[in-house]
Formats: sequence, C-alpha cells, structure tokens
Amino acid sequence: MSESKKYAVFTIDVEAFSDTGCISALGKNACSDADSCLMDGLERYLSLLEWHGIRSTMFALASTAKKLGDKLREYVRRGHEPALHGLNHTSLDSMDNERFREETVAAKALLEKELGTDINGYRAPFFSLDNEKLEILNELGFSYDSSRMAYPGSDHNGKLDVSGFDKVLCEAYRRGDFFEYGISHKKFFGMNVPISGGGYIRLSGPGWGAVRSMIESYAKTEDLYIFYLHPFELSQNTPPCPRELAAHDKYYLRHGLRDYCAKIEAIIDILKRHGFEFITFDALTRILKQKGGTPCGSSS
Repeated sequence: MSESKKYAVFTIDVEAFSDTGCISALGKNACSDADSCLMDGLERYLSLLEWHGIRSTMFALASTAKKLGDKLREYVRRGHEPALHGLNHTSLDSMDNERFREETVAAKALLEKELGTDINGYRAPFFSLDNEKLEILNELGFSYDSSRMAYPGSDHNGKLDVSGFDKVLCEAYRRGDFFEYGISHKKFFGMNVPISGGGYIRLSGPGWGAVRSMIESYAKTEDLYIFYLHPFELSQNTPPCPRELAAHDKYYLRHGLRDYCAKIEAIIDILKRHGFEFITFDALTRILKQKGGTPCGSSS
C-alpha cells in the first residue's frame, strides 16, 4: 500500500445493556434495571486505553447520552471523541429514509447540546446502514460513517456498496470530503474473518491463538485497524440472562468476559510492535482530507 503510516482506531458503542439485540427482542423493559450497573464497562475500557495513551471514539446513542451526560462530558474532557450511534438502538431496516433523516437530525442536535461539541461521525445500530441512508448522512454534514461490515454474521449488515468511492487505506473509502470506514477483517481461505472486537474477539475462546495470529499477520501488511465493543463486555458485573433467552444468546452475553481485557491489551501490543499510530476517527479524517485521500488501490 502506498500510505506509509499505519493507524489504529479504538471505538465503543455507548448503548445500554437493554439495547443488546437479544435482550431488546424480549420487550421494552427487559433487563433495564441492569443498564446502570453494567455501564461500568465504559469507564473500564476508557481507563485501559488511557493507560496505553490511547483515546477512543465513542459512538453514543442520544437516548443513552441523556442519562450519562455528566460522565460523557468528563470523557470528552479526558480526550475521548463523541460520535453518533442513533437516537435509539433501532435497526435502520425498520425505518424509511424520512424517519431516518428526522431521527438523525434530532439525535445529532441532542448529542451536541448535551456534550457541547460538534458531532461529525456516525455508526448505525447493528451496522444496518444502506447507501440511501449513507447519502442522507452526507447531506446532513457528517464527515464520516463507520457502518460497513464486510463479512457475514447478521441479517442487518453488509449492505454498503463502496464501488463509487476511492480506497485510501485498508477499509477506508473516500468520496469527496466524506469517508466510510469499514470494520477490520482478515481473508482466510477466501472468507472474511472478523478480527475487529465485539463478540468476535471475546468469544474466540480456545481459538484465540488463531485469531491472534491473524491479527499479527494483518498488522504486518495493512495500514488501518479498527476495534469496537460494548460497555457490558467489560463490566465487572455479570450480565443477567432472562429465562426466555435461547442458549446461544446466553452464551453470547456471558462467555469470554473475564479475559477480554487481556485480549485487548494483546491486540494493542501487536499494533504497537508493528508501528500503528493510535488515533480517533475525527483526527484520522482530518489527516486524510489534508493529504487529499490519494487512492491506494482499486475500490472494493
């Protein structure tokens, strides 16, 4: 790749535990009493990153920000960067473009008022953004989106077509002054394997050694790595599992929590050894705009 520098962006989707897909499917009030006690994972994550001199991009729901205003303002003062995750944690599959526009305008205004800073970035709940709604983000003045997930695993994701964009970094695409950032993956026997955090890293269990090797291989050759997770995944409190939950959902909510911090630190160590600069999305977008976003390969 022609870009000499390597960048790593660590992010978190600031949402309540009751917004988790398998929990919200049970009903509006399912596990809502667990929301505040599991939000300690947000502080734990940001403190871990700060210990390594890293600042995070926080994709916050406007509904959650209203409850966490004081804490989020403190995190912004500590150098972490806010971005928008939506008004509520609703899949965009379920709303038309007009509703999406209205909710996004309202959510952006609420978050900017609550935090006293501009909001330039967006990530869709469940990575459910499509190209028509991507155009709306551009029209509304956002500088970037990070909703592209180029691998299977959800009924919602994988809908963004970036064929009209220039590829400027690994999974970073530019059209005009707007950027689309995809979630990191590694090709393995022709398949896109997620290596980007969330449950994909946490649930790796005995396969963590193989995943770690893929991240090591990725770091040797690629120039952008993006990590994400959710507050409950680093909470020191055990997520509740309602009786109605399917066994695989209970597994998803509770497996791999204890050693997730160690995995994150191992990933940070790999990235440091391979010369990655840790940066927020706003800062990265400014750099790429100044450099002109020179294409480094064919669009894909």
